[in-house]
Formats: sequence, C-alpha cells, structure tokens
Amino acid sequence: MLISTGQAKDSWNDDPELERAIRESYETVPGDMPWPDDDIEIFQAIADSLKESKTPYTSFEPESPLERKREDGMPVGLKNIGNTCYFNSLMQAYFMIPKLVQEILSFKPHPSHLKQKQVEGVEIIRKKASIKLVEAIQRLFAFLIRSNRKYADPSNVLNALVDDFGNHIEIGDQKDVGEFNMIFVARVEEGLKAKYPAEETKETEADGKKVDVPVFLRKQTLNLSSKELTISSIVSNLFYGNLAEFLYATEADGTPVVAKKSSVFGQILLDVEEGDLFSAWDASYHAQIEGYKTPLNHVCVAEQEAWLEKAPSMLLFQIQRVKYDSETFEIYKDNRVFNYPKTLYPDRFLLENKELGTNLRKRFLEIKKKIKILENTLQKFRNYKALYLDLPTMMNNAASFFDDHENPQSQESKIQGITTYSPDRIVPIPEGSLEMERAKNLVKNLSGLINEKIEIMETELAMCKQELQDIFEIPKLTKNPYNLHSIMIHSGQANSGHYYSYVFDAEYQKWRRYSDIYISDMAEADVCSDALGGYGHSSAYCLMYIRESLIPKIPKGLQRSYTLTSSVEQVSDHYKTLLSPELRAEVDKDNQKFDLEIEEFRISEILKNINELYTVCLNQAWTQKFSYFGTTKKETVRGELCNFATYLKIKGDELLCRWNILNHCVKFNDPYQRGLEDFAQGDPIFETMTKRFKEICKEPPDSYILTAREKNEYETEANIFYSNYYYAWISVYIVESILDEKYIEALHAFSFYFSLDTQYCFEYQTWPSELFRMLIFYLPTIINEKLYKKEVYEAAKIIPHLAYFTVSYTVIDEVHHEQIAQRLIASHEWVKNNIPSYYNIDIYKVFTEAIHDFETDTPHTDVNWSDYPESLKKLIEKINTFDKFSWIEGWVPEEIGSKYISARKVLTMSRLNKWVELNSRLLDTNQIIPEEKMREIEYELGIFPKES
Repeated sequence: MLISTGQAKDSWNDDPELERAIRESYETVPGDMPWPDDDIEIFQAIADSLKESKTPYTSFEPESPLERKREDGMPVGLKNIGNTCYFNSLMQAYFMIPKLVQEILSFKPHPSHLKQKQVEGVEIIRKKASIKLVEAIQRLFAFLIRSNRKYADPSNVLNALVDDFGNHIEIGDQKDVGEFNMIFVARVEEGLKAKYPAEETKETEADGKKVDVPVFLRKQTLNLSSKELTISSIVSNLFYGNLAEFLYATEADGTPVVAKKSSVFGQILLDVEEGDLFSAWDASYHAQIEGYKTPLNHVCVAEQEAWLEKAPSMLLFQIQRVKYDSETFEIYKDNRVFNYPKTLYPDRFLLENKELGTNLRKRFLEIKKKIKILENTLQKFRNYKALYLDLPTMMNNAASFFDDHENPQSQESKIQGITTYSPDRIVPIPEGSLEMERAKNLVKNLSGLINEKIEIMETELAMCKQELQDIFEIPKLTKNPYNLHSIMIHSGQANSGHYYSYVFDAEYQKWRRYSDIYISDMAEADVCSDALGGYGHSSAYCLMYIRESLIPKIPKGLQRSYTLTSSVEQVSDHYKTLLSPELRAEVDKDNQKFDLEIEEFRISEILKNINELYTVCLNQAWTQKFSYFGTTKKETVRGELCNFATYLKIKGDELLCRWNILNHCVKFNDPYQRGLEDFAQGDPIFETMTKRFKEICKEPPDSYILTAREKNEYETEANIFYSNYYYAWISVYIVESILDEKYIEALHAFSFYFSLDTQYCFEYQTWPSELFRMLIFYLPTIINEKLYKKEVYEAAKIIPHLAYFTVSYTVIDEVHHEQIAQRLIASHEWVKNNIPSYYNIDIYKVFTEAIHDFETDTPHTDVNWSDYPESLKKLIEKINTFDKFSWIEGWVPEEIGSKYISARKVLTMSRLNKWVELNSRLLDTNQIIPEEKMREIEYELGIFPKES
C-alpha cells in the first residue's frame, strides 16, 4: 500500500525527533519536485521498525576489578552504556587520528564565553552544550590515553550531546550513523570555536566560505545540523567536503537548462546492490529525476551529477544494507558481498578531473554493462532453466550414461522377491548399435561445445574485470591516496544486533577489533573476511578512509606504547605529551583510586579463598582423625602421616592444628607466599584478616600469633611428625622393592636406614628394623629356590650381600646371626651333593668366604652401598626437601598416608607373610628353627623339593 505525504506525517507525530528529521528531509528536496511514494513507504516502515526495536537503558560492567584492569600493551576500551550502537566505534576510530586528538586536547574556552548570560536563546544554550561536549571528549581522550582501566565511560560525552535546538539526544535513539555523526561533528566544531573570544565567533566571510545545505542528491546527503557551515577549521576539513552539483534538463523547445550549486557533504551513502565501493560511489553521484519541472514549467526527466570540489581528509562511506520488502511490508538486511579497496583514490570524482572522468566513466559503464551481460549469461549455464543444474555437468553425466550402456550386463535382478533395475543398465542395446554411437557422439560434441563457449566467456569476463580495475589507474587520477582507517561492523538482523569496529593502527601497522570494552589484535585476512559479507550475519556497514598525509610519522621514542601508567613514568608517547597537567592529574588520581579498589578486592578475595580452603582442610583433618581411631582392619589411610595438621588433630592439640592449617591457607593464597609470621607490621592483608576472619570463619584459631612456649611445642611436634614421615617412606620403599624382587635395592635402602641417627622409637622408626630381619631370614629361601632351579650363579650373587648385611647389622650371639649361618651351610652341602656339575671353584669360594665371615664375625664387601640406585636417590631428595608444615592431601593414593597402610596390607597377603610370622617366632623364642623344619616349610610353599 502506498502512503501519501500527509499520511506519513500523521503516523510519525508521536515521536517529535523522528518527525523533525523527516520534515527536514522534505526540505532538502527541490520545491517543485514531488516526494517519491516508494521512499515514503520505506521511511514509514523503517521508522516503525526502529521505534519498536528500542530497548531500555542497559549497562554492563564486570564485577571483579581485576577483570576491569587493562592488559599491558592493549588500548583502553569504551563501556557500553546502552543502545548507543555505533558511537563507541566512531569514538575509537576518531581517537586514532592524531591531529583531531591534538585539536581536542589543546582546547580551552575563552573566558568571554563564561561571562555570557545563564539564560539565553537556543543558540547560546546549544553553544554552551557544545563547549561542555568538547570538554567531555577531552576527559574521555585523557582516560583513553592514560587510564589503567580496561575501559572508559563515555556517558559524559553522550550526556553533553544536543541537537540544533539544544535538546539532549537520548541514549538509545536509533539514528542513521551519518546523521548521528554529523550532529556530533557539528557540535564539536561549534564547541572548538569557543577558544576564540565570544565577540569574534560571529560567522563572517573571514571565518571561511559559507555554503548552503545541498538541495540535490537527497539520497546521497543527509540532514546537517545547521543550515550553514564553515569549512575552514581542522574539524571541518577533516569531516566536511564540497560538492559541485549539476542538474541538466531541457525546456519544451529544446533550450537546455543547467543548474549548478555548491554544497557541503559529510558522508557518502553506498547502495550495497552495486557490489563494490567505486560502482556504488559512482551511482550515488549520478541520478535521474523524473517529473522535474523546469523554470518554464516543463515537466521532463532531469539528469543530475556531482563532483568533488574539495574532498574531506576523512571519507565516511555508509553502506545501505537495510532494505524494505514491499510484498511482506518488512525491512530486512541485505548481507551480500560488498567489495572495497584498502587504498582508494577519489581523483576520478574531482571537479578538476570532470572532463577526463566523464570520458572514462563512459567506458567504465560500457564495461560494467558487458560484465553484467557475461555474468548473467554464464549464470544461465550454471543454473540451467532456473533448476540449479549446471549444464556442463549435465552433459558430462549424459555422456557417462551412454558409456555405461556400451557393455550391458543384467539390468534386472531379484532380491527377496523384489525386482530392481540398475540406472546404468536401463535398455539393453546391441553391441555396435548405430543409434547408440550417434547419440554418444552428439552428447560429447555438445558437451565440448558448451565447455568451449563457457571458457570463451570466462576469459572475456576476466579481461573485462581487469580493464575495469585498471581504467582509472592512471597518474592523473592517483594523486590523492586515502587509506582504510576503520571498518564498522553490524552483526545481526535489520532491526537488531551488535555493533563493533576494526581500526587500523598506522604506527604498528596492525588491525584491532574494538567491541566496547573488549579489544584484540586481528589478522588483516580475518578483518576482510568478517567485513566482506556474503555469509553469516556480520558485514561492514560503514567504511572510513583517511588521507594518507593526515597520519604523521611519529619519532621512534614517541610511539604509542599502551603500557600501564605508573606513578613514575619511564615510557612516554606522543599522545601522553598532549595531556594538560590537570587532565594528567585527574587520570592519575583515578588510577590510584582504581589501584586501591583492586587491592581491597584482592584482599577480600584472598580472605574468601583462605576461609574456603581453611574449612575444607579443617574438615578433612577431622575426617582423617576419625579414620585413624576407627577399626584397624578397615584403615585405608594413616591419618597422622597425611600432614602435620592431622597429626596435631589426632594428638589433640587443637590450637596448633588450626594455626597450622590457617598458616598453610594464608601461604597458599598470598601472592608472595607469606605465612602468618612473615607479614610486616601494618600489612593490609594481615590487618584485614585479624579484623574480619573471625567474622567469616566458623572455627578460627584462638590466636594468629604463637607464644614462645607454643612455638617450641610446635617445632618439637613438627620434628616428630617429620621423622615419622621420613621413616614411613623408607619402609614403603623397602616393602615395594622386596615385593618386586629387587633385593639389592632393598639392601641399599637398609644401608641408608642404618646410616640415620634415629631419635625416636615409634612404630615408623622401628618397622624398617623388623623388615630387615625378616628379609635376611627370607633371602636363604630365595637362594635355595634359585639353586633348585639350577640358577646357581644368580644365587651366588646374593650370598655375599646376605653375609655382609647379616654380619654387619646383627651380633654374633643373636638368633638371626646363627639362623642365617646354619642355612648357608646347609645350602652349600646341598649344591655339592645334588648338583655336583655346577659346583666349581667359584661357587665353592662364594660359600666358603660367606661362612668364614659368619665364623669370624668380620664382614667384607666389594659393593659401595652408599652409591644408591636412582629410585632411592629421588626418594631421599623428596623427603629431604619436604616442607613438614605444608598441607598434603592425605587421601591421595600416591601420598604416604595411603601408601604406608597399603604396604602393610600387601605384605601380609603375599608369601612373605610366612616369614613375617617366622621372624616373630625367632624374636619371641630366641631359638633357631631347625634346618629340617625350614626345608619342610619351603616344600609346603613349593619352593624346594622334599628330600627322600
């Protein structure tokens, strides 16, 4: 349905801002030119959709100040304070233009502006707001330069932004990026003028050339924020350019009508359907006006065109991707591919090159038309009959079909009573059939012809595209290079989504992605892929190019460093040199405040983590104590070996137990791994803990500082715990070595054990001694087992070690000394009598020397028993470097609390349990077991044959 002009106005009257914008758009159209109905319908639909999509004010900020701290070497982001869309993207792009930043930061309003009356007309109110806006941008830029925060808050900038009438522009207003940008730029320019005396700010010819808002090219221009603008300031030169607009028509008698007008423009609208930037730019500068009424009231079709009289230093292109579907009455986003160059030359559109540009444009349009014809024709081949079928592929498949029928096999088969047919064996054709041969040749000839035609068109298309690319690449039209500075991306649908941007850092020659508070370095290929469009929901909606000469070459020592700001500056950059002492002091004060916030948060988090860990450890110590006092048969972990805290808990020393756990938790969470006794007086962590820990903790220790007596007791108990820990590990190593039949490694461990100065007589210190007597009692059986298997030389390796350790660490009248000697003598006799062929001089020597050692009680060995195996060396290093005060997770199978219980249980379940019992018998009776009885036991265990 078409909407008349009057109807459109009525439907918009509930939004004064929107109504005023539309009304001003009407005013940009020549008075005699009718408003196109299709545009009214599109504007109505887009306006309604955007009003419906307005969202309430929203704000996001990470809770943790640590997440709000800027990463060293990265720029400062901008907080998203609501539905501000492209504002953050624009600000980050402008902040990377040094001349603009310098102009903003050097601004200081002339005192005469402060003397103006408080209540004035619209113009004074707007000017004061503009001054406030520039000052807000100053502060924002200062924070972007020097802040240690991850992002700055742009609220003050947005709050200071007003329209032409001095009315505040609400956050969340859905405005065209160009419209918003020009309002913003106009206010900035107006504010910057306030550095001159108030009486000199009247616009005169001396201030610069004045031009009206354009009356042609309504689709290309926008509603500027005032009817007249000067183009003399830095801001104007950066953002505004001059257009020479021409209109050509004829009167009824053929008399030519030519109109020319100069206008100011701030952005260039590009239709995405044109496919690339230059084509869209060209289309925006050339149009036809149907129904144009000439001065003599002749209605005709007028031609209009525009040429650049003066290009701004920054070219802002807005890609029009939002479209209106007149059938569904809905707007949609056209996300097709839109190509753009990294460097562009606007010279082809300059008025001074009008003649050359017009001639080349004719050829340009001819080639474009040719390209379109070729692409449409090729598309017909690739989408034959609009059925998404590729014609060359179809012909190749047809040729294959005939080839498959040359050697027909059975085209019919029966599977489970069902008749099936092969698609490649439909018709049985006799061999050498003339019809088949003709059909095959026809299809192959057609296939070849089609491919040939396609190849010709593709070659011609490539040549046309190359010519199109080169047509304007001549010296006269490549004098003014502009480099791609920023790409603003919209991700989402027509009336919703997220805005972010890519900005090029010319100093470091890298791209960065700016998405509000998040900034990251990006590869150029990823930037291009994201911005190009064609798939997904992301694509460029705004391109910003900067005149190459606008970006100064920064001396090496003054390049932007992006380092975190410290109280003593060691690194500087050219942006930091632009800050006034007042702005520098303000940002530094905020950095100090932020540092304090981080410190308070860090301490709060440390206390929270200390409390959580303290609770876990205390509960585990209680559980392990309960396990220790439980049933021995069900014991899975030895609590008093787990860690010192559990040892103290089992011992019943609650104060020292809790103090130890808290000390561990503090060390674990403190950045410098300090314990309770390591903090200096007045340390904020310790001071806060002493004040607050008892409030948040259920069972804190009674005191955070131990008395001298408590310290002494603490050290004494720690030494006992460490001794238990030490000997328990040696015992486990010995048991595991014996069970793995690594008897030499076990003997090395005993050598290490006997070298220790044992101060205590607890279970853990005495068990290795019991294991030693059990092993030397067991080794004769191992020797006998190897002898019976005729592994005589393997047995001979053990005999001297057995003799050495028995003689060295038992006394001559001890029962074990006598028992082992008796067993070796019996084994010696058995070899001589039962396997005489193995009884040679070497075996004789081994036995006789060992027996002699027993008789003389004189040990001798060729082995350096202090040269420990690697496994034992690692264990010794582990237990020597063990922090006896630390917390160890006792339930872990690899830790000593579990391994000790496991070693005791495994020992009783192996065949060694018999020797554990025999060893106990020897100790209890102090009488040797007769050799006959030992042989009988070995026979029962299948170790030795029963002698007849």
